[in-house]
Amino acid sequence: MEFWLVLLSMALIAGFMVARPLLSTQADSVVSRTQVNAILFKDRLVELQGDLDNDRINQQAYDQLKLELEQTLLADVQDLNENPAEKQSKQNILIAALAFLMIPIISLSIYGVEGTNEHIQRWMAVEPELNELLDAVLAGKADPEAAQQYSMIDFIHALQRKAQSEGDNPVRWFQLGVTYLRAESPQFAEVALRRAHYLDADNSEYAIAHAQSLMALNQGALTAESERLLREVIDKNPNQVDALMMLAMGAFASGNYEGAIQGWTELLSRGNGEGEGAKILERSIAMARQRLAATNTVATPNGEDSMPVSESPIVVSVDIVPELAASLQGGEYLMVYAQAATGLPMPLAIVKQRIDQWPATFSLSDAQAMAPAFKLSSFEEWVVTARVSKTGSAKTVSGDFLVKSNPLQKKQSPHRLSLLIDTVAP
Repeated sequence: MEFWLVLLSMALIAGFMVARPLLSTQADSVVSRTQVNAILFKDRLVELQGDLDNDRINQQAYDQLKLELEQTLLADVQDLNENPAEKQSKQNILIAALAFLMIPIISLSIYGVEGTNEHIQRWMAVEPELNELLDAVLAGKADPEAAQQYSMIDFIHALQRKAQSEGDNPVRWFQLGVTYLRAESPQFAEVALRRAHYLDADNSEYAIAHAQSLMALNQGALTAESERLLREVIDKNPNQVDALMMLAMGAFASGNYEGAIQGWTELLSRGNGEGEGAKILERSIAMARQRLAATNTVATPNGEDSMPVSESPIVVSVDIVPELAASLQGGEYLMVYAQAATGLPMPLAIVKQRIDQWPATFSLSDAQAMAPAFKLSSFEEWVVTARVSKTGSAKTVSGDFLVKSNPLQKKQSPHRLSLLIDTVAP
């Protein structure tokens, strides 16, 4: 009840603030008109006296004009005094009254609709409990059963509130950014992690996470800013393994296989030469060498397969509908890539080239992986996308032409697909 009284009071105050200026102008208009008439009367009287003194008019004409001027002023004043209510703006009174009444009604109505939304009501109910649980979850000390009662969206909302309420706390922005990365929302992660890094520019963990979000926005490839961030961390601490690994992975995803080989070899030489980690590095180096040696041997726009089907789990023939083909100017990029059906958005295998001839046939396998840890053989189900881009951007933009396949099972490979590009990205 107290909440509704406060809300009603605020709405009435808002109505009063709108109505008051409309009402105050009425009396002011009456006073200002009387003052103007008096000034005009005095000025005109001075002019008449000057005409009389300079013999431009005689005394009789002066007396006549002065009498007419006094009568005009008197008539105007009487008009104002006889019916002041009519001279006041009835329209302003009506508008003020409506504003005073309607603003509270509209405000309460909007709250009645939006404030009782089931999602808002649910959030208001779970927020106090979730705030207590949040820190325990982030520290890995929460009761699993208690945490399972809430969705990822609930935890993101709670972190958003904490980050906003503790605006200068870099830890909260870092936690929010990492959670966004886990939720596969790199665009929001980048904003939060940029804020965390800004608030604590010397924290290498924040710099690496910020670089990771920038790379996620670029399909895993390095950008100028992400490379700068990672190299700054390495300059401060040459043994920062995470930064070295990410720099090498980003180089691989960018097609810089020599840089990837150099990075992973350096990691091996720095004491990472034993155990499972060493095996992963060795496989990564081997894959980078394979890609470096294989350059452009997997895609043949003339329709012939350059790799045996037994080595390529996906062979896809791509064509385009005539109405879209007619709008091509030549030299556009065709990108064919496979992604995990669920989870990471990063392509597991990708072929990119300029296309001037249709149809075109491509083979997708682990040889086209953008990162050694994310390849076709590591996932059980894939989706293949064919996209035509004027710029060759890694991200789908408005105006791109594309088509997506249905999910493909690894256990049923090899797959032969025929994809027809027939959709324009909004």
